Amino acid sequence: MDILDIYKTLGLTDKEIKSLTNQIFETKLELANNLSDEHQYLLNKKLHQAEVQNYLKNFTELEFSEDDIMHQTVEIVYAKIMFLASIGIEINNQNKKYILLDEDKFYHTFGITYEELTNLYPYKEYEENINKR
Repeated sequence: MDILDIYKTLGLTDKEIKSLTNQIFETKLELANNLSDEHQYLLNKKLHQAEVQNYLKNFTELEFSEDDIMHQTVEIVYAKIMFLASIGIEINNQNKKYILLDEDKFYHTFGITYEELTNLYPYKEYEENINKR
């Protein structure tokens, strides 16, 4: 059971969970300002990985390691998932490798750049729709 499941068992809505998560994130940022540069870097890296991991859990039950997602952003992961779905590729154990491809390999495999992906599938619009719920 992850933290989102715990929040849901408390009866929180998606909007309430998002608000609580944002509050926690802001508190961590305030605390991070008092850390050394190295510790700030490590904290930001962990927060980034957690953000991508939580997003991936919304779309798939597959597990991705921290190393897998280290160089991925939520915006790119979202765009890749939407693109792959649009061409009939289901994200499963066999195909999760496509989520992890770097920009150059993704382009050579599918003929589309990250910029084109994020223009076709803007994460901000998805996020705005989630926040309206």
